[in-house]
Amino acid sequence: LTWKRISMGQEFQRDTVTAFATDKKDPDVIYASMKNAGVYKTIDGGLSWSPVNQGLTSTKVESLLIESQNPLILYASTVGGIFKTEDGGKNWSRIGEGTYLLMDWQDNSHLYARDGNGIYETADQGSTWTTTHPLNENCPKTILSWAIHPLDGNTLLAGGGEGCEIGLYQSDDGGHTWSWMEVGEGFYVDELAIGLNKQENVSIYAKYYTDEYDPEQVYRIRGDLVSYDGGKTWQPDNGNRVFAIDEEFPFTVYSAGGSGLWASHGKDYPSRRIGLRTIAISAIHVD
Repeated sequence: LTWKRISMGQEFQRDTVTAFATDKKDPDVIYASMKNAGVYKTIDGGLSWSPVNQGLTSTKVESLLIESQNPLILYASTVGGIFKTEDGGKNWSRIGEGTYLLMDWQDNSHLYARDGNGIYETADQGSTWTTTHPLNENCPKTILSWAIHPLDGNTLLAGGGEGCEIGLYQSDDGGHTWSWMEVGEGFYVDELAIGLNKQENVSIYAKYYTDEYDPEQVYRIRGDLVSYDGGKTWQPDNGNRVFAIDEEFPFTVYSAGGSGLWASHGKDYPSRRIGLRTIAISAIHVD
């Protein structure tokens, strides 16, 4: 409900923050990954920032994840692969393929990575990887977005694009097999989040676009949907596209878009604006 600026953003004025990660044991330690300039770190709650890119040979970072029990371990997915640090960002090493990354909330050693070729899985912090879904063999053959179930690290959702039926796909076995879920005719889901209600029923938040164009504009028609019953039925949502789930209370979903920052607490608790009125939100992280 109330906010204070912790940084004027001078370090980032020519770049975009793609993700945050916070040290669960020290609230003054925050990491920010950048669209072009790697990873920055603050140890004073955001008052000052320094780059921590030693060994990070690809600095176009798409995802940044931190282990909750050992916050010196972070993973960064980049256009050049997956990188890992075990010393709080002082040194990074490349550990696998992939541009995007998901972490199992219940077991932080269990991660998924994906790129244009497939989905990869590790159960040992990235020491070994297996290909769970080669994209050129089975549907979905292209993935626009994905999300992981908060309580079940084997359940994944993916927004499927060209090459197969367009819509949502669900896997209950870590990405090995997928079932198609209809969202709407010709809906390409390019943003996804999975939350839970207080009865632990799955809520799915989805942002989509279509092949149709607004007759008065040059962009594709877009929309926003939410399902409170695991994808059986859908209804319009509030128009946001950046999502974050509260890991401790996964029925709380934060979202941002052109009208500020919002919080949703499930079907019986409609989304509400929570004070921050800006259109420049590119990343949300819940400590």
